[in-house]
Amino acid sequence: MDLETYDQRHQAQPASPRERGTVRLVVARKSGGKKHVLDEGHFSAAGGLDGDRWTLAKDPDRQSQITLMDAAVVRTLTDGDLVPTSGDNLLVDFDLSAAALAPGTRLRVGSAVLEVTPEPHDGCKKFAARFGKDAMRWVGRDKPARRRGIHALVVEDGVVRAGDFIERA
Repeated sequence: MDLETYDQRHQAQPASPRERGTVRLVVARKSGGKKHVLDEGHFSAAGGLDGDRWTLAKDPDRQSQITLMDAAVVRTLTDGDLVPTSGDNLLVDFDLSAAALAPGTRLRVGSAVLEVTPEPHDGCKKFAARFGKDAMRWVGRDKPARRRGIHALVVEDGVVRAGDFIERA
């Protein structure tokens, strides 16, 4: 699909809220590229999301402990479907752009509190393999929009479920 088609699809999506949004999926990333959609995710400062591959790294970087992606972007890439294959822990209906969320912004997500990190969340080979090279180019084309999403770290342990709110803490 070409970049113009992605632009048209994305413009047809409702704008993601900036004040209070909704968690759509909680996903534990497993080794081998597998994803497990959770009914509820347990988040901790020490371990990130229970069951997520982040904890398997030799020296896990807290700056990339949790990943979030705007569900509207996933819907754009999938022609309306909300699928866990983006490789992110949380798919949310929430504006993740740089204009909306500066590094250091704290977010209450369910009963957990996350902090946006400055670590860029760029697409990888896995993302390109799942969605295609044009999709990879489209999400990376507008860096301030953060279409690929953001990284965060856990500052207050808690539980997150699909349907929970996400808002500034």
